[in-house]
Order: sequence, then C-alpha cells, then structure tokens
Amino acid sequence: RRGERAAWNYQSPGCGVHTPLPSVTYSMNRLQGINSSDEWCLTLNRTPEIDPHRVTRVISYAHPRMTLETLAAQARLHELNHGRTAFAGAWQGFGFHEDGIRSGVAAARSFGVSW
Repeated sequence: RRGERAAWNYQSPGCGVHTPLPSVTYSMNRLQGINSSDEWCLTLNRTPEIDPHRVTRVISYAHPRMTLETLAAQARLHELNHGRTAFAGAWQGFGFHEDGIRSGVAAARSFGVSW
C-alpha cells in the first residue's frame, strides 16, 4: 500500500545469504518531495530484475575508495582551498553526505564565509 512505503528499502536474499552488492531502492517522491502520481524510484544493483520499459535511465557509479594514502592526504586538503579556488565533496571524508557538507563549509570558509 502506497501510504506504508518507506523512503529506503533494502532487499535481502535471505538470512545468512551473502551477496557481493547491496540491493536498495529509494523512493525519490518521498526523499525529493516529488508530487506526482507516478512513483519515481532509484534502485541499486537490481537492474536485471526491473522491466526495461519502466527504466528511465541507467547510470554506473562507483563509491570513492578510501585507502590509508587517501586518508593521509586529506590532512593537506586545506592547502588547496585558498580564497580563489576551493574543492568540496564527500570524497574529502569517508564518502558520507555529512563529509560533503563539512567540506562545503570548509570551502566556503576559505572564501571568508562563515556560519
């Protein structure tokens, strides 16, 4: 039922069954406030199970790979943001949304903006 749907839905193949990639579907209507009679979903790692006629677009993404070297280099990122050019992104942390926000605030600070 439409009113009982969650914004994030994880599909498991079963207890104790391990898969190499997670399968998650996001309700874009709920997450992005889309007011539509159509349900817009973003699904990760289940493309073969979806009716191709219902697919609007297929995009391949890769999560940033964090290594000890990248984590060490992050300590020097502040050297890149110096008032004329600034860089921001979740890759400046562990790849989470909060890391993107934190790095955006740091980039703004390099331009003299503070909150």
